Amino acid sequence: MSDKQHKKVDEKKLQKYLEKWTAICYNTGPADREKAESMIGPLYDFAQLKRPFRCFWGSSPVGIALQAACIEELLKIEPTLLHLRDKALPWWEDKGAAYVNLLEGGEALCQDNDITLPWFKLKMDISNMSKEWSEGAVRVKNIAAKELLHQLVGDGVVPFKGLSIERTIEVMTHFFTSPPDDAVYSKLSVQSYGNQDAGWLMYYDYYEIEEKSAKAAEARPLVDFSEQVNWWICGDEAIFISEMPSSYDEGYMDEKITTHHNDKAPLVVYRDGYDAGAMNNTMMPSWVINTPAEELPAEEVLQITNAQVRAEAMRKMGIERLFEKLESTEIESIGMTELYKKYPIHNYPQHGDVLFHVVEDSNKKVVEFDELEDWFVKSMEDSVYKLVEARLNDNTKGKFLVMDNLSVDLHHIEGVDNNCTNVFEAICFRNQEKGLPFKLT
Repeated sequence: MSDKQHKKVDEKKLQKYLEKWTAICYNTGPADREKAESMIGPLYDFAQLKRPFRCFWGSSPVGIALQAACIEELLKIEPTLLHLRDKALPWWEDKGAAYVNLLEGGEALCQDNDITLPWFKLKMDISNMSKEWSEGAVRVKNIAAKELLHQLVGDGVVPFKGLSIERTIEVMTHFFTSPPDDAVYSKLSVQSYGNQDAGWLMYYDYYEIEEKSAKAAEARPLVDFSEQVNWWICGDEAIFISEMPSSYDEGYMDEKITTHHNDKAPLVVYRDGYDAGAMNNTMMPSWVINTPAEELPAEEVLQITNAQVRAEAMRKMGIERLFEKLESTEIESIGMTELYKKYPIHNYPQHGDVLFHVVEDSNKKVVEFDELEDWFVKSMEDSVYKLVEARLNDNTKGKFLVMDNLSVDLHHIEGVDNNCTNVFEAICFRNQEKGLPFKLT
């Protein structure tokens, strides 16, 4: 069998490992710290690394990332956290590729995660919440600092050679007062492992036991350790381990639920208060989910940079309430159909029912309005664009382009130049074009 050929897994046997790792990921009990720490030595031996002399525990992935960044500051060295994947996973092409490649005897034993467990991968992606790690760091930094301080100097022992207790506390106080913006992201996005990677750890487990793969067996210390803990970060001087979450939303664990939406409570909560949630499968900031709709601050909602996150926050708040708080005035409202009949698309002038000009093989093609399919006409009729002026907190006025999809009650809002006098000019400003785009987004 060539390296490019795929050996299919036994789906019935694989189901057992899916159930096993699902239970591991949704475990909310406290970690068995003694058992986990007994596995650290073999884990580092397997990676051919010197065993760390300190082990630190934290209450969440964000908490241990802050601890790891603070230790680097204490040691006054360049980051030395190592990439276990370079040794432990020489067969693994890319973490985000959804493939696990185990090469043995020239055979490629591959399985597409997205085909087998899309709901499982979705749940892990949501709980990772990488977009909100920085916001989470602000919320848990005090608890993370207390946990680290207790483990460093609680017994009165000098934490690291050459560092006094006084100097340790001084550095920690400075670090946790204002952690660097990338302190958490750099650790969790690149240097973390654990049961959040169950989507591929499950396959190593399967291939070793069911397919008798010697290559998969080499990663057994990695698999065993990840069964016992949540997230973990390893380095030369220390290893940082996160406790399990304290709770999950009941629906989050149901494989039949593929659209995760809870605008009143998070989907997963950790013991230090860090939480992660989603609205319509969109990862959301904690403050949006945990704040009642009527109390959401309008200007802060508008300042959310991610368009989809901003749209979900506005959906929760309600467009009427949003503009009521902003004391807004509507300048123009126009439907998409009228908009495209009235104004030019790119540099092409419009003439009534001549709706689109499409370039095909360098030739301009005219599309008449009556040639459009019913579903597209309906989508246009449901789309309304508005230009509004609103008063901001500092009493200045700003203009906003509001894009409404009435069929799904979804609204997008973007700030535009105050010189815009109508929707067409606002769209041109937004896209930096002299006409409408071929497709409005």
